Amino acid sequence: MRETVNGKDDAGLTRLLRFMLAARVATLGDEATLTDRDGRTMPATPTVLARALRDGLIRQQGDRLAATPEARAYLKRRLDAAETPFAGQH
Repeated sequence: MRETVNGKDDAGLTRLLRFMLAARVATLGDEATLTDRDGRTMPATPTVLARALRDGLIRQQGDRLAATPEARAYLKRRLDAAETPFAGQH
């Protein structure tokens, strides 16, 4: 089961959260590009960033972003939903 927002797949949110959990801290640069401490970069759309901030999955302090504990829980729920698509029936 994939969660959607306005009919669009939230795979971008999942990619963002995976990147943020691996990076721990990332810097938000021009053109909505995230850069971690090792220099890895990831483009992120403003709508995905806004959703992650609004939902409390990442926090922002200046130009620095970090994943919250809720981000890990969100990804775990997504994984569990994919593995047990009929869990709600039991």
